[in-house]
Parts: sequence; structure tokens; C-alpha cells
Amino acid sequence: LRAGQDLQLGPLTVHACVGKHPGGHITFVLEANGESLFFGGDTAWHPDLPALGEQFPDLDVALLPVSGSKMLFGQWQVHLDAQQATRVAVALAPRVAIPIHYHFELRRLPRFMTRPYEVGHTADLFLDVMADRAPAIETRKLEVGETWES
Repeated sequence: LRAGQDLQLGPLTVHACVGKHPGGHITFVLEANGESLFFGGDTAWHPDLPALGEQFPDLDVALLPVSGSKMLFGQWQVHLDAQQATRVAVALAPRVAIPIHYHFELRRLPRFMTRPYEVGHTADLFLDVMADRAPAIETRKLEVGETWES
């Protein structure tokens, strides 16, 4: 799918939306049975991400990458950082915002292409920034393997 395209899979509607990442330039909104979820995948900042809040005004959940990961000696950002994810969350105004992509290591790339950094703290930073800037949006931090139902 490309941004702007939709796919119907039984009761599930998949909307491909704007995004920015070397592996693909899309994010997704999934809708089924009266519920909706934004999946930010691996996206970095894209100036059109906040406009998705107007296109999908009743989101239940937003899964937002928060690591702020960078490649090529720190010159190329490949994931949203906590502040950018908060900007997107505020614009999307979901009922619940959940940080993702903060438990990983870049192992497939040569060391010279990546900048060493810790990403584990970025979920907590996202929760702190959200509490300050968007206290009406519930936030949840899930540990590796943890599940959650709304």
C-alpha cells in the first residue's frame, strides 16, 4: 500500500498514511468494529503527520515510536523522538497513547553507520512530556511481551 490507499480485509479497514523511514514511507490507521488504532511503525518526523488528526478524529489508540534513533553518524533520524511523538499524539488526540520502539539494538548495520545511544529511557521521557503537554490523553507503557486491552 502507498499513503492514501485503503485496503478492506473483512471487517478491518487498513488506511495507509504518511510516514518517513528508509524501509517505507507509511504509517497505518486500522479500523474495525467501531474501534481505531494509529500504528506509527518506524516513522520519523513527517510534517503531514499531525494532519492525520483531522482525517481520523476519533482514534482510540496511537502506537508511537519514541526512540529518536539516528543513522549515518547521527545525521539521519529514522524514528520519532519523545517530543516529536508527543506533537503527533496531541494532533491525533487518541484516547490512549502508547510508546513503541524503545527496546531494541541496531545489529544489522555496521557500527560506523549508527551512533551509540540508549533508547530505553525514551518511553519514560515520552510519558513525562505527555503528562506535561497533554494530560487529558491517557498513556500506557508496555514492557516487552506485555499485552493490553482497552
